[in-house]
Amino acid sequence: MNGRFLYIRYFPVYNDNNEYKGVLELTQDITDIKKIEGEKRLLD
Repeated sequence: MNGRFLYIRYFPVYNDNNEYKGVLELTQDITDIKKIEGEKRLLD
């Protein structure tokens, strides 16, 4: 993804009868967070 870091998580989805209905995918761009972690390491 052109040097971008993505954090992808998956969650099962159930109805009120506890029957599996599918999956929810959550995608977050964490590129800026990774840069902060890298800068912090340089300070240590």
